[in-house]
Amino acid sequence: MRARAALAALLLSAIPAVLPAVAGNDLVPGELKVDESTLHAIGYRWLATGDDNRNASATVEYRRQGETTWRRGPAPLRLNGDPAGRDGYVVGNLLAGSVLWLEPDVAYEVRVTLADPDGVTGTAATTFTARTRAVPPRIAGSRTLHLYTTCTGTDKLQPCYTRLQDAARDAQPGEVVLMHAGTYAWTTTVDLSVLATKAATETAPVVFRGEDRDRVVIDMGRAPGRDATKLFSVVGAKYAHFESFTVRNAGTVFYGRDAVGLTIRDLRLLGVYAGIGGADSPAGKDRLWYVADNTIEGFNTQWYPYSSQSTSISHTGIRIYGRGHVVEHNRVGKFWDCIAHSDTGSGQVTNTTVDWRNPPSLSIDIDHNDMYECFDDALSADYAFHNLRFIGNRMTNAHTALSVQPLYGGPAYFIRNEAFNMASNSFKFHNQPVGIEAYHNSIATHDFAWECDAGWRVARIRNNLLLGNPSTSSYALVTGSPPDARNAIDYNGYTGTTGSNLLKWNRALYAATPDERRYPNLPGFATGEGHEAHGRIVPYTVFADAWYPAGEGTTYPAGDADLSLRSASAAIDAGLFIPGINDGFAGAAPDLGAQEYGSSPPAFGPRDAVNLPPGTVRNLRIVSEAAGATSYQLSWEAPDDGGAAESYRLYATTLQGSFKPSCEADLGSGTSIRLDALTAGRGFVAVARNAAGEGSYGTGSAGAERPHATTTCP
Repeated sequence: MRARAALAALLLSAIPAVLPAVAGNDLVPGELKVDESTLHAIGYRWLATGDDNRNASATVEYRRQGETTWRRGPAPLRLNGDPAGRDGYVVGNLLAGSVLWLEPDVAYEVRVTLADPDGVTGTAATTFTARTRAVPPRIAGSRTLHLYTTCTGTDKLQPCYTRLQDAARDAQPGEVVLMHAGTYAWTTTVDLSVLATKAATETAPVVFRGEDRDRVVIDMGRAPGRDATKLFSVVGAKYAHFESFTVRNAGTVFYGRDAVGLTIRDLRLLGVYAGIGGADSPAGKDRLWYVADNTIEGFNTQWYPYSSQSTSISHTGIRIYGRGHVVEHNRVGKFWDCIAHSDTGSGQVTNTTVDWRNPPSLSIDIDHNDMYECFDDALSADYAFHNLRFIGNRMTNAHTALSVQPLYGGPAYFIRNEAFNMASNSFKFHNQPVGIEAYHNSIATHDFAWECDAGWRVARIRNNLLLGNPSTSSYALVTGSPPDARNAIDYNGYTGTTGSNLLKWNRALYAATPDERRYPNLPGFATGEGHEAHGRIVPYTVFADAWYPAGEGTTYPAGDADLSLRSASAAIDAGLFIPGINDGFAGAAPDLGAQEYGSSPPAFGPRDAVNLPPGTVRNLRIVSEAAGATSYQLSWEAPDDGGAAESYRLYATTLQGSFKPSCEADLGSGTSIRLDALTAGRGFVAVARNAAGEGSYGTGSAGAERPHATTTCP
């Protein structure tokens, strides 16, 4: 099998070495850096000097390797000496951006062309190639090790273990530790540091898999409260996979600082203090995690009113840091923050502790997750650096939908996210973030449509629906940014008020004396600040079935409000075409908000049976073809659980003792086979298969589910 490089391969044409600083307004290109790719995106950063007036720009084109037609990608952000955060960090001189909506495990060519009205000194265009990540494989395993609650009994498959750390010690790359049904009472940390010593790879991981997600249960026995005791310590682990089991009543379930290639999918983590956590400082080296299709729930009994964090509040559902991660299709709720980039805390990010040319955390995708009852932030990109991508997520019942406080250069992309019943903020752009791109989000809040601290900068906010309190005492917008040609706030829809003021804008720098201006309407705002020349006031009836969430603190079921657009809505065809962001729109122009009118509804949260092997075949029967005949017909029905069956394999068994099968035949996609004869004491098992692996044999004499075979048919 072809080895896939996790780090994007670079093929640069005519890139000079980084040049010494040049004072002046002409742009001097330097080194082009390509970040770790994700499943659907490729991020890059072109370092530079010069361009003191910050008016350089770039066009981006891309194509699959081998194709001839180029497609436009999103334009990068221009960053140069911008102060970010509260600790004196200054963003370097660069252009940064991502190519989006790509296919997994595909090589792409990306062409970036620079432009500057003052001239480009050096190479103005280059092309590089990079391959997107593949979805981590769900392997059948070259050998299976077996974990039980007890190894007593003749029905236990060998090698048998009762401690996961012992099985981890013996497991080799490409092997599976199969966790059999039962409740495992593990009250202390399971130290899996041995996984840092394994030579596991992307295609040969060490796998810990439950035979049935709902019947393999680990109960740590912890009472609700501030309890950060770790269940699984996977510090420094290399390509360890955890799949298909349940954890209850735990502290912090996974702690994976410096882990590479960590995969966590199809788990249920219920009643926990924290779900999944990585590094919490710029020294962290976490890379290439894949966290998908999990249900993660804290123990919080309420999400409102907003209060300071206390011993009664679960901390964070998923906390991510590092490079090249994908967090997708999870359901996360009842935490302080539901999904968050790690909060590195005050004083940790300065130009002394972080080299802006090689920042510790970038190129992360967080998409199609479903979040609910988040005490503070549903989604947080706080303390991130470049190429964070939050796409297609749904949020219900939280204090804030989308947070960046701060952001160290960006871009942080917020695209086509939906949020309903935010108690306070749609966007929380506090603490001087730099580098925000927010497009096509639909957010309904109890308070102002958009309220946050002033002082954010280098932001593109377009094609959003930001709806808040339509009463006479409520502003639509209360925020602000210093005048900067790189800011672009336009084509957004807001709830209107009948009061004298609609918008309050603060031009001041972060933490400076306010410089506020108030405007009664959007045309006045456009004249005074240069923003929202194409903005509009819209009612809640732009949505198919949504309303102002008037009862502060009311809890709504996820999906109760339908934020797709109503027919003839004022949001239809009211947006701006943005290459690489909203290509393929229907009608005269893109629509405002998260869903293009008439498009298929998005899929939020865990995908049913995705990347899963099939379940057990049903109704296996052997019948004689005719009276007195020596031939028989073996038939069965497809599994009704797990992943879809694509084919079947027949195994012969001795029906004695250990129930060890031998390979008989591959059966293709049919559900029957003719047998010429039957041998006394011999039986048959039909096992369903798909690309993710094989299903189970079924239930043995002791009532336990038996795993698939560890050998393959010749």
